[in-house]
Amino acid sequence: MRKLTEKQKDILDFISDFTKENRMSPSVSEIAQHFELKTSTIFAHLKALQKKNRITRSSKARSIFLTGNNTRKLDNPKGSSIIHQPEHSENCFTMTLDKDCYLSCGILPGDIAILQKNPEPIHQGDLLLTLSGDDPIILECKNISGETAEFLDLHKQKHVTYPLKGIPPIQGKVIGIQRMFH
Repeated sequence: MRKLTEKQKDILDFISDFTKENRMSPSVSEIAQHFELKTSTIFAHLKALQKKNRITRSSKARSIFLTGNNTRKLDNPKGSSIIHQPEHSENCFTMTLDKDCYLSCGILPGDIAILQKNPEPIHQGDLLLTLSGDDPIILECKNISGETAEFLDLHKQKHVTYPLKGIPPIQGKVIGIQRMFH
């Protein structure tokens, strides 16, 4: 893979700094204004950074996220292509979902799930990542009553009930989805 140009490094640094300061990604216009460049030039740089797997972005405003060398890798369970932890977010990680069993939740193959570690407490409607061996499993919490919780196993499309103290170890709760449009 080709190295980053100086301008691409500067843009990555700006995105990182802006995101830390403002707790949101910069818009293309804000990047262009900062570097005194046209938005079309910034789009070209962003496209190159996407090809080099340094950022992800969608057509939505403020949807630029750092990836690649800007992240620390975690486990890579079977059935997922990437799990990594964004810089400065010790309580979150992302996972590329590459199966079509999440369609009932509006999640498409290739979508990137943003997960929160150690979600306490769990609530009805939560999507939770657990592992079956090395395989990632997403459970949708359907009902919590008394000492039990009912889930829909999205992989097997079957309902399962666990005692609240006997739920498989939860790796994370889905708190967002990033979709790439090509």
